[in-house]
Amino acid sequence: MSTEWYYSQGGQQIGPITSQQMKDLAAGGQLTPNDLVWKDGMPEWTPASRVRGLFPGGAGGGVATAAPPQQGYAQPGAYAQPAPGNADYAYAQQAQGGQIGYYSPTSDINERTRRILANIPPVTGPRGDWPLSDQHLAQFAATERHRVPIRGFNVMCRILMIVYIVAACFVTYGVIQISSSPFRRSGEAMAYALVSLLTTVALAVIYPLAGGAAMKCRTWGPIVSIVINSLGVLWVLYQMVQVMSSPFAPGEAILFLLIPLLILGLFIFVSVRAMIAIPKFLSGPVWVVEAMINAKTQ
Repeated sequence: MSTEWYYSQGGQQIGPITSQQMKDLAAGGQLTPNDLVWKDGMPEWTPASRVRGLFPGGAGGGVATAAPPQQGYAQPGAYAQPAPGNADYAYAQQAQGGQIGYYSPTSDINERTRRILANIPPVTGPRGDWPLSDQHLAQFAATERHRVPIRGFNVMCRILMIVYIVAACFVTYGVIQISSSPFRRSGEAMAYALVSLLTTVALAVIYPLAGGAAMKCRTWGPIVSIVINSLGVLWVLYQMVQVMSSPFAPGEAILFLLIPLLILGLFIFVSVRAMIAIPKFLSGPVWVVEAMINAKTQ
């Protein structure tokens, strides 16, 4: 029985044809050296110029067994050769040229992708634009690393917004209690309560604005957070000095003040990281920056 060959032209798979028919096509110029060919026993589609005896200087084909060619992919979980006309076929041709080093045109999904998607159900989305080149993947990963501190700062701002809203509710309750107290005429307690209320309300408004500014790559958002938390650090340090200068201050008071000091220091650290990351993120490839901004990744 003569060997059955398949070849592709113009995105279409043609065959089966016999070896003699393929030689006739090559001799007549209907089959070019760059056209991909396949037969049973070859591990992948290969340029016709590599088939021994078909063109001058041609080489032999593969020796491993492979699944027969097909117009699409097999059922989920089967990794079949992307045939001409399939959406991924152009990328398979690029891979043969070395442009997509991690991608093998003989598999439905490459090993790296299978490893990344190992813990999620099988993906069923379109694959016409997959795979990206190694360079695109590296650019996306590098830009994403700079986006992470910005998202972390935004999350911190949202948490602080909730904290200050709750604090404002408690302070409001305190203001109501003071206003109904017979000692309200002194004014000192009421003034302190009103200042606290205005401060918490202002912070509840400022922090979400700062987080949103950072997500839009505005450095003033993290800077505002750095200034606010630095003022908080100074206030805590002042309280610590006051406590240490008092002969009646218990030692536990110093330890108690260390807690807000550490928390404020953490907020400053997160804010500084976001401020540094913003210009680095903007220096990434425009296509990556546009994709992340347009997707509104939080």
